[in-house]
Amino acid sequence: MEKSFVIRKIAFLYNDEYSEVHTLGGIEQVFSDKDEATKALIRLERAAFEQVDLSSLEQFAGYARDLVIIDQFNQYHQRRFGYEIIKINEYEMCESDTYLPKNLTDEDILDIREISGIKFYDLAEFTGKPVFWGIWKRAPHFPNPKFLNYCDAPLFFNTVENAREVAMSRLQEIFSEILIKGPLAELSDNPAILQSFIENSQNLNYSPETMLLSTRYLSLEEAQVLNELLKDQIFEIKALELAEVESISHWVYEQM
Repeated sequence: MEKSFVIRKIAFLYNDEYSEVHTLGGIEQVFSDKDEATKALIRLERAAFEQVDLSSLEQFAGYARDLVIIDQFNQYHQRRFGYEIIKINEYEMCESDTYLPKNLTDEDILDIREISGIKFYDLAEFTGKPVFWGIWKRAPHFPNPKFLNYCDAPLFFNTVENAREVAMSRLQEIFSEILIKGPLAELSDNPAILQSFIENSQNLNYSPETMLLSTRYLSLEEAQVLNELLKDQIFEIKALELAEVESISHWVYEQM
């Protein structure tokens, strides 16, 4: 089966000290050829690397700086360009206005990405047409089904596994205290399994008298199992076609 390749821009968040990776953002470009996609990725990364002040990034800034990365990065830069680029001042901060040379080769870009862990774009490979995954909060647990988002930027993911991890992490607080009313036979297609799951969990309780299922500080694993057992799931992960996410501007991710 043919493959497709999608470049997504990475959104950064400034925390009053440095810029850190926030989330994958909008779609930048789509390719059917891997070599073309890789060349485009390097071209985009070069433009980003040549414009960024390295002292503004979390790998090199303030107390978040990574001394191992700084040392490895300086060793590479010394070998390649003849001098150490990252200099720590008397305040234990990377000196400002620290920019990479303008004559970076394709190999330099790939090496810098690998050594520093800094990426401004992400290249994802798909089998067949690209399919992404979004997370919806589900009624009746919420007033309306809602695309899980940061502010006005809907989150969508390259893999269903990544979407599930984020859903569980972001919704864990919601799972900590939920009341669901109804007979177990109406709440689940597998009421016997649901009852057994409740009985074997210290964080779940079901009252036959009031027909109330209550949760308290579920673990991520418990929350996922409960969600899968419910007819009306608390969240749902849905596939998204390329056309549905191409219209989402990357700008909204940078404005959060």
